[in-house]
Formats: sequence, C-alpha cells, structure tokens
Amino acid sequence: MKDKNEKVRKKAIAALGEYMFYAATQLDDEQADQCWEISDDAIAVIVRSLRDQEDETVRFYACKTLENITAQSNSAGDRFATVEAANSLLAIFLAGP
Repeated sequence: MKDKNEKVRKKAIAALGEYMFYAATQLDDEQADQCWEISDDAIAVIVRSLRDQEDETVRFYACKTLENITAQSNSAGDRFATVEAANSLLAIFLAGP
C-alpha cells in the first residue's frame, strides 16, 4: 500500500480485502483456528486507506472490506470500532458523491 503507483495500491487493497474477508468468515466458528486471526497491521492498513488523501477507488475498496468484515464476523468487526475509522468514514459520507 506504500507503492507510489496508484494501480498497484488498488490491486493490493483489493487482494488484502479479499483475504481479510475470507479470514473473517473463519473466525466466529467454535473451532476457529488461530491462524485466521487478522493482524493489527492489516486492520491499520484498511483504516489508513480510508483517509482522504488516498485514491477514491482505494477508499471504496477499504470501505467495502470494512463493511463485509463487520457484516460477517463480530470478533473481526469489533476491531474496526475505532475513533480513526469512524472519523474517516464520516468524512467520506459528508463528502458525498
């Protein structure tokens, strides 16, 4: 996500989002394996990608990742309940289409 090439960042956030969503589908099962735990770094990347200085497509993918994970997994979704994530989402909402 630190690459200067916008196209690389778009593909990277899409791939990370897909991986995180799949991991989230595994987490709330009673027999969940620890290997599916989503790292703090991965959460931070998604939240940072919501910021206004990021490309619109990257922000969209980050929003969809957050939405998909919170809809799928309580334990993974709770990790996005931060002031930074809320402020970034509010800024996106207030900016409108």
